[in-house]
Amino acid sequence: MAEMVGQKPKNVQKINSAYAIGANKTAKKSVSKLLNVPIDYTVTINIKALEQTVDFVGGIDVDSNLKVSYNGITIPKGHHHLNGKQALTYARMRYQDPRGDYGRQLRQQQVLEQVVHKLKKPKYIVQLPKLIKKTGGNVITDLTDSQINALPVKYYSIDNKFASKQLKEQTAWINGSSYQVASTKELQKVSDTLNKSMDRKTSKVDNTETELNKQNKKFFSDPDNTDYDTKDLDTTYYTDNTH
Repeated sequence: MAEMVGQKPKNVQKINSAYAIGANKTAKKSVSKLLNVPIDYTVTINIKALEQTVDFVGGIDVDSNLKVSYNGITIPKGHHHLNGKQALTYARMRYQDPRGDYGRQLRQQQVLEQVVHKLKKPKYIVQLPKLIKKTGGNVITDLTDSQINALPVKYYSIDNKFASKQLKEQTAWINGSSYQVASTKELQKVSDTLNKSMDRKTSKVDNTETELNKQNKKFFSDPDNTDYDTKDLDTTYYTDNTH
């Protein structure tokens, strides 16, 4: 749950709605406000571009702790080398995973981490600008051409250490739909981690969600409580076809 920054009157929705409401601009502002971190640039990659990228690096290796089936493709439990289409299946399946969307997030992180590792190899990194241009409309970014062309040099200097984390939240039913609501403590923890990783000073997270959290203390005192009051800031009733 997050405020859709830039919307008037103030509008609280699921964070993924930000892109549907105002594309990169709203998504960037909403995530930045929620986590109290600066976001200078964005790169939006659709599923076709991810498939192209995995194929570009010659596929990726993953260790799956469960059988994954989606869109007519099945990936058994175990170690596998995946092509682009298979990687999409592995990253997109949700409902068969007992961890739900949290499990899908972990698989998506796994795919992206493997792609990043392979893109750092000299034979791929020198072709990074070419790859971005090749994907065409499947990639939308506010980076300039000169910034894109400089990526190989800057990207190569980054080490191979990755720390993947998740923002753990509590389930709430709001306006007939299931939401995940982060406590102020968790938001602050994630904000501090991100800011420290950028060598920035940490500061107090202060936004619409933290204000609502103050007024929903009973919600966080009981892990089984799903009643969260948005003070009428949420007006969207979600269906399978909404955002």
